[in-house]
Amino acid sequence: MGREVVPEQCRANENDCFLEPGLGEALAGCVWHLKFSDSAVEEKGIFCTHRAREAFGREISLLDFDLQYFWNWSRFVDYLQCCLFVSVVCTLVTYIFIDAAIFVEGLGFVAVLMEAMLGVPQLWQNFQKRSTQGMSVAMVLLWTAGDTFKTSYFIINESPDQFWLCGILQICIDIAILVQVYAYDLQTHSKYG
Repeated sequence: MGREVVPEQCRANENDCFLEPGLGEALAGCVWHLKFSDSAVEEKGIFCTHRAREAFGREISLLDFDLQYFWNWSRFVDYLQCCLFVSVVCTLVTYIFIDAAIFVEGLGFVAVLMEAMLGVPQLWQNFQKRSTQGMSVAMVLLWTAGDTFKTSYFIINESPDQFWLCGILQICIDIAILVQVYAYDLQTHSKYG
């Protein structure tokens, strides 16, 4: 994702760099950091803030229109500008097509589907790490309970199909995360048991 940076280059400007301790707490620095290759991180555990980009080239801006750096901009204002731009475009499109029933239904479906997919990043991260360490099982159980009650409500009240379909999708994602908890816990116990 990010550019590989050797520790000597990072140390060139110590104000922009910090060590990441074993527990992952940052001693200092900005939360907007470059992501280094796994080898550089494993060797030295060094991360640089966005200011280090200046030392290795140039600052990355939204107005560069470079997809390679999308959502990896150097300044916070670029993130705000992007969100504002997307909001304005969506508002204008909605205003233009507000009387088209197919558009309104499609927009509603996209909104409900996006909400249904909230658990997917957690599911993917667990899969990549092959671990659920640090994840709150109680939170996922509460997600599952809430999604089950919500979906039951949609079915009982004969809500439009997209509501209960996305509710069932949410429940399936929640169950998949709970299966990961069980499966990865078994792997941990078989390794060390």
